[in-house]
Amino acid sequence: MRAADPQTDWEALFLTRVERRVRLDATFSLEGQLWEAPVHLRGQVIQVRFDPFGWRRVEIWWDGQYVGPAHRCDKQLNAKTYTDRDYERPGKST
Repeated sequence: MRAADPQTDWEALFLTRVERRVRLDATFSLEGQLWEAPVHLRGQVIQVRFDPFGWRRVEIWWDGQYVGPAHRCDKQLNAKTYTDRDYERPGKST
């Protein structure tokens, strides 16, 4: 019997894996929820690895490489529109 490597991420071995296409607004759907992905992945097919029971871990993988964690989309925050006056500009004080 061989001893397991202590550096092995055992939880990652049991994550559910599905493929999703990232929409042009940089979101994808997973189990009826909207999730955010990095903008550079718009239009790409990604692999999402997740724990379907606790949702503690939702990872984005693309082209066989880990991209980062996924975050649930805040629909209220994303629905707000901004104008030029909503941003501070360098060199100007308000």
